[in-house]
Amino acid sequence: MGFWDNLREFASEINNAQFGSGMNEINLEKTDIQRYNNELGRLITERKIVDGNSVEAVDATIEALRLVGAPAKPQTTLGKYYALIMEREPQRRAPVVSDTCGKNCIMDRSLCEECIALRKQAKEAIAMINNPEAYRAKYTLSNQESEDEFACEFCGAPMEAEELICEYCGTRKSGFKPIQIKVNSFGEIPSAVEYATKATCAYRIFVMKNTLDYIYRISQVMTEVQVRSAMNGMDVDSLNETLSSIRDGEVGRRLKQGLELTLTEMSESDAYRASSHVNLPVDVYLRSYMEGSTLNWAGLQYEDACKAQDKQRNEQHEKNMELQRQVHEQKMKANAEFWERRRASYVAPQYSGGGGGSSSGGRCCGSCALYNTNSARCARDDSRRTATEHCGWYQWK
Repeated sequence: MGFWDNLREFASEINNAQFGSGMNEINLEKTDIQRYNNELGRLITERKIVDGNSVEAVDATIEALRLVGAPAKPQTTLGKYYALIMEREPQRRAPVVSDTCGKNCIMDRSLCEECIALRKQAKEAIAMINNPEAYRAKYTLSNQESEDEFACEFCGAPMEAEELICEYCGTRKSGFKPIQIKVNSFGEIPSAVEYATKATCAYRIFVMKNTLDYIYRISQVMTEVQVRSAMNGMDVDSLNETLSSIRDGEVGRRLKQGLELTLTEMSESDAYRASSHVNLPVDVYLRSYMEGSTLNWAGLQYEDACKAQDKQRNEQHEKNMELQRQVHEQKMKANAEFWERRRASYVAPQYSGGGGGSSSGGRCCGSCALYNTNSARCARDDSRRTATEHCGWYQWK
C-alpha cells in the first residue's frame, strides 16, 4: 500500500479550520467537491490511470483541484487540500536516487542515503529467512579473524575502521556495518526472523517518523472532503458537530493513535502473531509490512479493537432503538385502547333544559324546551334570557 492509498484509508476513518456557519457556504463547498470528484474521475478515465500511487494519479488530482479553482479558495476544504499537496510537491518532483524508491516519495532527498541503506538492509534480512546459510555467514566467532573489518551499508564496499566516509558512494560512517558480526558463541546468534523483524521495523519507523506529521495534517482535510461530499440533507449544526468530532473527537483520537502506533517496534513473536493474523508466511508478511501495505502487530491489534468497539456500539445502538420502538408501540397501543374505551362508553349528551313547553304555559322562554333553567341560557344561540322572555323559536318537549 503506497502513500496515497494510506491517506485514503486514513481519511475513511480532523480539520483544524473554522467551519462556515451558513448553509449557502456549505452548499457551495459541496458543489465544488462534487465538481472535483467528477473532474478527477474524468481525468482518470481519459488517461487510463489504474495505479492510485502513480505520478499520473497525483498529477490528475492536482489538475482536478485547479479546474475547480481550489488554489484561489485557500479557506475552503479543497483549497487546504491543494495547499497541502503542493507543500511536498518539490520533494515529489525531485529525482529519486534508486529504482527501489517510490516515484511519489515525499521525503526530503537529504534523507535518501539513510533511507535506502535501511531499506536495503531490511530487504536482504527478509530474503535470508529462507536462506539460512547466507544468514549464518553474517556471523563469526570473536576469536576468529576476518579479512575485512567493515563494509559500507549503502554500496557494500570494504571499509577501514578509521574511515569516516565511503570513498565509493560518500556514505557517512553511521552507514557502516561489520562485514561479519562477531559473537562469543553461535548460541548468541539471533534467529533470522528476529533479525529481519528488527531490520524491517527500523526502516518503517524511519519512514513514518519523517512523514507522520504531514500524513496527519493531509488526512484531516481528506476526511473533511469525504464528509462534505457525502452530506445529504444535513443542517449546519449537524455538519459542524460531525466535523468537530473528526477534528478533536473520537475519530480524531483514533487517527492520531493509529498513526502513533506505526512507530512501535515488533519482536520476533509479534511478527509471527501478525503474520498469522493476516494469514501470510512470516517472510511474506514482513515484505508486505516493509512496503507499507499492512500494519505492524500493534496496528493490527488496535484495528481489531476499533472494529470490536464499533460492533459493540452498533449492537447497543440497535438495542436502544429496539427499546425505543417497543416503548413507542406500547404508548400507541395504550393510547388506542384508551380512546376505544372512551368511544365504547360514549353516550350522546341529552339536553336537560326547559320548563316543560306546555301550551297552557304560554310561549315564554320559561316553558320552552330550548331554555336551560339552571344557567338561564337559550340552547339555540347560548344567549342569556329570563324565563319570561320569548323569541319566536318556542319548542315543545
